[in-house]
Amino acid sequence: MRLIFGRFLASREKERLQRSYTSPVIVGHLRDSFRYYENGRWVTVSGELMAGHDPQRVIFRNCPLKWNDSGPPLTSGEREKVFRKIGEYLDGKKVSWEFSDAVSETWKSSAAMSE
Repeated sequence: MRLIFGRFLASREKERLQRSYTSPVIVGHLRDSFRYYENGRWVTVSGELMAGHDPQRVIFRNCPLKWNDSGPPLTSGEREKVFRKIGEYLDGKKVSWEFSDAVSETWKSSAAMSE
């Protein structure tokens, strides 16, 4: 079962990376985050699902953004484009959302684990 599921996920990832050469691709990632694919690479944008609240999603603008999460950091222009595209994606899905400049608890715990 694990082998089949793993192949399926790998196939979906490969397809997203290929499609990203023609236009950006945005998908939900895990519970709270989004993956933005462009030019055969991706970045994870942190957010928070606000179940039963308005807004329904919060996107953290201060999240560290690196291509493929370990590559070079995004430039300020790339960051703005990614945030704009995710906002357009959520608007298209009729999801209420807002940006936050807060620091996510997830980053704090990740930083503590890496020390």
